[in-house]
Amino acid sequence: MLFTQLETGGAQTRTFQTAGELRLRGHEVSVFSIYKARDCFEDESRTILADGKSAGQVVKAAIRFWRELRRVRYDVVICNTAPANLFGCLLALLAGVRVRLSWQTQPPQRLSSAVQALDHLWGRLGIYTRTVANSEWTRTCFAGRCPAYLARMRTVPDGIAARIEDRTRQEVRAELGIQPDVALIVTAGRLSRQKGHDTLIRAMSMISDARLLVLGDGELRDDLKALIDQHQLADRVRLVGEVPGPMVAAYLRATDVFAFPSRWETFGLAVIEAAANGIPLVTSDLDVLREVLLLPDGRLACRMAPVDQAEPLAAEIASVLSQPELAQTLSAMSLEVAKMHSLAKHVDRIETLIADSRSPGVRARRPRG
Repeated sequence: MLFTQLETGGAQTRTFQTAGELRLRGHEVSVFSIYKARDCFEDESRTILADGKSAGQVVKAAIRFWRELRRVRYDVVICNTAPANLFGCLLALLAGVRVRLSWQTQPPQRLSSAVQALDHLWGRLGIYTRTVANSEWTRTCFAGRCPAYLARMRTVPDGIAARIEDRTRQEVRAELGIQPDVALIVTAGRLSRQKGHDTLIRAMSMISDARLLVLGDGELRDDLKALIDQHQLADRVRLVGEVPGPMVAAYLRATDVFAFPSRWETFGLAVIEAAANGIPLVTSDLDVLREVLLLPDGRLACRMAPVDQAEPLAAEIASVLSQPELAQTLSAMSLEVAKMHSLAKHVDRIETLIADSRSPGVRARRPRG
């Protein structure tokens, strides 16, 4: 399994968890990243192929990865995120790996034209044995691709093993320095424009007597800090930074509402992890979240606010905080939706996909010479 950069993100967490579950089922699994963006996942078994992302380092990473594929003679390579898809699946083909799966976790429209063109070519020529969308919404983003590309495309919804804190809410709050009666809102994700933290910070200026903790780090940290100061929220909004897995569970245990103000997603694994902890959800109104958070009986397991609109977001959060019965209903629905996206179901689908991909009809096109 290969992803582009090592950082605390949904794709990386899912990859390590999937690798662990596959090992429990008797498979031998290695995890690689092309380079490291941040220190994280120190306890996981993984290989970092390069010291950086310069052209020279990427070439060295390619040589190292190809040699490793030839040495071990892997049966399957699963790549995550667009650069890793292009890099890993081509090298896997050249190394003679029969099954090469590219995991699409970004809409192609958000990639550069060069990456889009190469991705289309890789899928058309069969460099990808299968290309995988992590939701039906993601799959619709590829509707304009050629028939050969689309014929190889499958949907495998994401799944995650939730980290659950055993201690009580009171014990965790005492450790984190949060008063027992404070209304606590938590959000998690890379500090980037995609995640919409700026909208949530503006919403906090309209919610009284509540605190917000933002878990994660990224390129917009200084901008968000300035926005917090601008709205005089330094005493109620805190950028926590990168949080190790066990501590994520502790923060979720202490939470009253999990807010997810993203401008776009292709699945939303952070929402599912919060849901597995039974936390009421307030999210952006995204089509993909309407898909992922829809219960079999037609109910939506969250409250939603329009993208980029702080006032409706504040109103939805405030309504959950002020109505215990609503919060209790949303909490129960969160647990239901989390069961739909368990890690076990996700890995079941991967095993089925691998078996399908190894069938004679999708035999690898080995290079000549």
